Amino acid sequence: MKHINTLAFNVLFTCILTLNLNAQVNKLKGGNFDAANSFELEIISYSDQPDFSLEHYHILSLKNTGSKQTSYNLSSEVTNYNEAYENVVENQHGKQDNNTAIDANKMNTKEEANSIEVSFVDGTKTKHLNTITLNPNETEKFYVKMKRVNNSEVGKTKFFKISAQNTGLNSKSVIIKNVIANQNNLGN
Repeated sequence: MKHINTLAFNVLFTCILTLNLNAQVNKLKGGNFDAANSFELEIISYSDQPDFSLEHYHILSLKNTGSKQTSYNLSSEVTNYNEAYENVVENQHGKQDNNTAIDANKMNTKEEANSIEVSFVDGTKTKHLNTITLNPNETEKFYVKMKRVNNSEVGKTKFFKISAQNTGLNSKSVIIKNVIANQNNLGN
């Protein structure tokens, strides 16, 4: 009986030690669970303009769920197609980014990158934003403005990764799909 109790204790101790080690490894890999740095990024609504419109405004919200005032840097990048991006409902909620560096393989040529200009503006569409500072439990709605500046990619679909990164270097992103429709095909 003593041998069984010792064996059970050793198994239990090993399980607890394994869970603790896994938590430490996850934290080292970027799974920062610091409540002071937590936040939410989500798409409130997509543009209601037809695809052929030159400008689209998408409404996003950023919420500081942490315990201290935090600033968030906003950014966008063109990313390659992924079948998961077609699920617009799932893509409305920000996902944790494991790698915040821009992958050069995901960037298009300069000409392609310039066909759509992406900017961030406040809720009144009067002030351009690069950074948003929020108090704990504060939420701010803002717009992602996508404007077609040339027709070099007519007929293509592009995917934009919209990211918010806090001062603790935690980053979350959503994906916005942009169809560059040919205005000459209206009514056909």
